[in-house]
Amino acid sequence: MGIAAGNSDTRTREDYEKEVAGYLSTATELLTRRAIWRLYRYEPALLHLEVANSTDLGYTGVRLTVHIPGDVKSYPEDWVDIGEREPATLPRPPRPLGTPKPFEAMLPNLYRPPLSFDPPALESFGSGPGYTVRDTGSVTVENDEFEVRPHETITPDAVPLTLSDGMGAELTATWSATAAQVRGRLDGTFVLVVTASTLDLSDLDTF
Repeated sequence: MGIAAGNSDTRTREDYEKEVAGYLSTATELLTRRAIWRLYRYEPALLHLEVANSTDLGYTGVRLTVHIPGDVKSYPEDWVDIGEREPATLPRPPRPLGTPKPFEAMLPNLYRPPLSFDPPALESFGSGPGYTVRDTGSVTVENDEFEVRPHETITPDAVPLTLSDGMGAELTATWSATAAQVRGRLDGTFVLVVTASTLDLSDLDTF
């Protein structure tokens, strides 16, 4: 009986309402970050490229540039930072008003690791050449210099992009490539077709 009395909830309704408001504010921010994190890894929204060298020669200082027309944009830097970290940890909801404190809350010396809302960075997906994205009304992707051996295929890092073109739209991308000590450049086109999104955000509070 003595333990139960000491374990009673001493919060006022005002205290509880402040806890709920703080929880909702934090949870809203972190759920948004989780949505960005999932979108950043959504495969259909990633631009995947391959550079295939079908010749018997190796090339160094290869630079690949791809331009995609339409209403296409790169991710803001803060989105990239969120996407390259572990998914945000959601806070625990407040105890309902009148609920006794859990027993461990009465032990002030019990070690509790702090909750972290700034997750550690993850390794960037992809192990190929990096890239720079320029928003030019559409988007231009410039890959870092790389080398390619005879008959080798290089896969640059995937590029997360956002677009607002309607479903079924066809975007004709143009590309060009140069290499050190090679005169001229190669260029060409490929078509990207906008399809319906299958991104699922229904379980952001559980994963």
